[in-house]
Amino acid sequence: MENTPSHVARWVSELRSENVPPRILEEVKHQLLSALASAHAGHFSETGRALAKHVREWGGNKEATTIPSGEKVPLEHAICVNTSLGMALNYDDYYVAGPTPHAVPFCLLALAERHGLSGRDFLAALVAADEIGGRLALALGKSFLDRQLQGTPHALAVAVATSRALGLDAAQTDSALVPVLFHSSRLSPTGFFECEGRLLLASQLAPLGVRAALLASQGFPAGGERLGELVRDLTGQPAERVFEGLGSSWLSDTLSFKTHPGSVAVAGAVDTTLRLLENHAFDSKKIREVRVQVGPLSLAVEERLRGKLGEGDARTAILHFSIAYNVAAALLDKELTARQFLRERIRDPGLWRLVERVHVEANDSLRERMPREDPLGWAWEGGSGVHLETMAFHLYPALLGAAVEVVLEDGRKFSARQDIPDGAAGRTPEERRRHVVEKFRRETRYTLRKERMERVIDLVLNLEKAASPQVRELVRLSCSERV
Repeated sequence: MENTPSHVARWVSELRSENVPPRILEEVKHQLLSALASAHAGHFSETGRALAKHVREWGGNKEATTIPSGEKVPLEHAICVNTSLGMALNYDDYYVAGPTPHAVPFCLLALAERHGLSGRDFLAALVAADEIGGRLALALGKSFLDRQLQGTPHALAVAVATSRALGLDAAQTDSALVPVLFHSSRLSPTGFFECEGRLLLASQLAPLGVRAALLASQGFPAGGERLGELVRDLTGQPAERVFEGLGSSWLSDTLSFKTHPGSVAVAGAVDTTLRLLENHAFDSKKIREVRVQVGPLSLAVEERLRGKLGEGDARTAILHFSIAYNVAAALLDKELTARQFLRERIRDPGLWRLVERVHVEANDSLRERMPREDPLGWAWEGGSGVHLETMAFHLYPALLGAAVEVVLEDGRKFSARQDIPDGAAGRTPEERRRHVVEKFRRETRYTLRKERMERVIDLVLNLEKAASPQVRELVRLSCSERV
């Protein structure tokens, strides 16, 4: 008997950019530009450089480009390197479902080089990956923290993106999605918060998704009719519920873009600190105390790290989650970039003296608003599962802000507060675009000449007009003439 493709596979194979609301297309263009900026920033991190050097030594055919070095390596190697660089500073973006599938933009860029891909098809594939991967992530974890540990949604998202990019039909798409659901990939909390496990998991799962789709394109049968069964095994819920709302309720409405390195838990505190420095002039070396008030998610992460940071801690992975470290570094250096996570900066005793003076506590108003305005609280009903078909995700504010008060040795006080981080859902589309463009210019100032930088921005923001040669040109322009 002939298999009937799942509604998920049909939706992916039939999705066209013309069927996607214009506001969603705009957000995923920002997602691509933000990912490129993060890869340029990661190039200057010790972790990113070490991994890129290691992958170059693997050898192989010259099929796709590593960014920003411009070196040609096998397609899967390029995806691995670029994903790792983009995540090396914990600079990947997020939405209501958790971290975005950060490998997907780099996967699509590599496929565009090797197979050709129009801008419209690129955008449709990126939207499909966000929507499918995000729904699986929501079904696998009831909290944002728990969803950050999940690896399977990343592999599924890459398989979705590759299937759509290659133009697979519904039956082939089913055969591409099933293999990545054969087992559940999940990080331990220690691997996520204290080591580079998240970076390695995402970069290693991405080739699995690509491989599954390439095999399906060659007729490899993978039991596509079992997708629903595997989803139920993983989540305990029917696939119809996990993937409901496709095409009517858009998770991509909640896309939020980090404007500085670090975990989502530190984003609000860092943005608020830098805003305070813009508005007040004082000597950061004469700070007596810093009080940082945050919401429940940020406080939970900070408390998890309590007692695990030590002066000169060389584990940059754990520092990306520390509000105290990031606020102290921003106060002293008046910035937060890759430089604040280099070994010589981390070992500065003066920095750690200020870290000890940063006190993090709950902000009651953020705690009170969270249950009412966070759709995570609406999506789950009595533990029975997710209900997404009628979710108004476009109303979601990323309430991850902070209030920061600096007290100087002479008793003077300076304070600032913002409820929503820069670039996050809840800010206007114009604000988000401005912050992403500023991020790209800031992170590429040492790698791209100004003219080249602006050409990349223009190409990405007008990607729906790009033919296949122009998408290939985007990859070339994103590479540095200086490194």
